Amino acid sequence: MKKKFLKLLIVGVGSIGSRHFQAAYNTNFKKEIHIVDKKEVLFKLKKKNNFHKKKIFIHTNFKTLPSKIDLAIISTNSDVRFKVTNELINKIKIKFIIFEKFLFQQKSHYKFIINKLKEKKIKSWVNCQRRAIPFYSYLKNKIKKNKSETKVYGNKWGLASNSIHYLDLFFYLFGKKRILRIEDNLKDKLYKSKRDGFYDFFGNFSLSFNDNSTMIFEDFNKKKKFVKIKVKLKNQTFDILEKSKTINLKYKNENKYIFRTFKNYYLSEISTSIIKQIILKKKSILPSIEESSNYHLILLKIFLNHQQKIKKKNSKKCLIT
Repeated sequence: MKKKFLKLLIVGVGSIGSRHFQAAYNTNFKKEIHIVDKKEVLFKLKKKNNFHKKKIFIHTNFKTLPSKIDLAIISTNSDVRFKVTNELINKIKIKFIIFEKFLFQQKSHYKFIINKLKEKKIKSWVNCQRRAIPFYSYLKNKIKKNKSETKVYGNKWGLASNSIHYLDLFFYLFGKKRILRIEDNLKDKLYKSKRDGFYDFFGNFSLSFNDNSTMIFEDFNKKKKFVKIKVKLKNQTFDILEKSKTINLKYKNENKYIFRTFKNYYLSEISTSIIKQIILKKKSILPSIEESSNYHLILLKIFLNHQQKIKKKNSKKCLIT
């Protein structure tokens, strides 16, 4: 099979964006990679990677980009993603886009960007990667589709930023459900995120669905950092602990316990396979931006209402990323 020559673009090469760069670099396509970020961020990336004699091009704005891009990955912070996306798709002809989460900070931005992408005929997805990890495909086939109690819990796992990954996983495992009730038990305080200018939350909130299923998100501000997932069904219970290289599963079926260990993957490894799938098959296991926006808007409503309650200020922008 003849190898394709591709033009790949990564906008934002901070901690997550740099892993997308590694993923793009590791694909076996003939390619050129274009990177857009601030000078100081690009300098750090160049120090860590050998750009010598490679088709890697760095830019501090969109003016010097080629007129056509096969695949763009937008991994900026959420506060600038709307502006960046709008400017980019107005200037450059793009076939495919992968967005990092949290997508946008304002409700109105979702519909605007989705309509713009449709107008430009750009297929787009959101990088909720657990769908692409083989273990969760195994779990999807293992669970019985009935009333479920799902809980994501731990300490300092990034409730504001990372809840979208677990909500997406819930819908991937169990399919579409309608939310009947939201219960907010978040702490009455806004906590500074590890990223400047953004908030995080501690405490818990829960979602109740039309089939009597529930999902609880719980994060506490304690020293020992961890996150676990528990899925409880009528005759099955799954306790899941993700580590950097493994996923540990404790599985109870009736009264029998089974312990298994599965391979986990680095973000860059999964991203490489996702990029290949999009380029070769023009589709992705990731949720489309239309689907993911529905899940984002559930969380945006919870977090924005909570932010407004604490700040006693009616703002349209939720300061999470």
